[in-house]
Order: sequence, then structure tokens, then C-alpha cells
Amino acid sequence: MDGDYNDNNNNSDYPRDNDYYELDYETHDVDSKGLTISPRLLETTSRWSGILGIITIISGVITCLGAFTTFGLALIPGIINIILGLKLNNVKKSIQSYLRGDSYAINETFDHLGKYFKIQGILMIVGIIIAILMIIVAVVFGIATFTQMGPEMMY
Repeated sequence: MDGDYNDNNNNSDYPRDNDYYELDYETHDVDSKGLTISPRLLETTSRWSGILGIITIISGVITCLGAFTTFGLALIPGIINIILGLKLNNVKKSIQSYLRGDSYAINETFDHLGKYFKIQGILMIVGIIIAILMIIVAVVFGIATFTQMGPEMMY
């Protein structure tokens, strides 16, 4: 076993709420490596990923409909939202497959979550870069406008 593993499951680094984290091996799956997976936590994750998936898909469709007024520019973020919503729905489906007994479906769950987080991370980085560029453009434009006014226009 790994040196960091505590056989008594009394790892003080993790908060423990007896009602929520106590393990009843009749209601929790234990895999071949001794990892314990709570069906209740998986059901909650499945439910919320399904809800957020539907909301994200609806948001994407509404954004795509806005393409009529934005000359098609709204299609890109709308399609990305739809893809993200589908990833979340796939998370829900793979968790449900796992809970029905397909032990390999847990790998699909993490694959879908990993892709969802990767897309979200890339979007965040792109958004931050665009925001920084916009600030730079605004500052340069402001300085250029201010210097063009000349001293007589300042007062």
C-alpha cells in the first residue's frame, strides 16, 4: 500500500461529517484496490450534472438563436455551450451506467469530466487573454486620444 494511506481511514487532512462520510459497506461499492465509492455521492453528482447539462444546452440554443442579430457571431459560443452541456449529460449517463453495474463506466465519467474541465479551462484562459488585450487597447487608445488633444484642449 501507499505510504500515505491510513488503514483506519482517520486521515485528519479531510473533514469528516459522520452522517455523510461514514461508510456502510452494504451501501458503498468497494473496488479491487480497496477504494470506496459512495452511490449517494455519485447519484448527487449525476443529478446535478444532468440539471446543469440541460441548462447549458438550453443556454447554448438561445445563444445560437441570437446569431440572427449578431451576424452569426453568436454561433461559436452557442455551439460551445451545447457541447459542454452534452459533456455534462454524458457524465450523468456514465454515472448511471456505473450504478447499474457497469464497472468500466466510471472511467467514462472521468473522461467526460476531464474533457469538460479542459474546454472550460481553455475558455477561461482565452477570456483572460482577451480581457488583457482589451485593457491594453483601451489604455493605448486613451493615451493616443489624450495626446492628440494638445495642451489647449485640456482645460
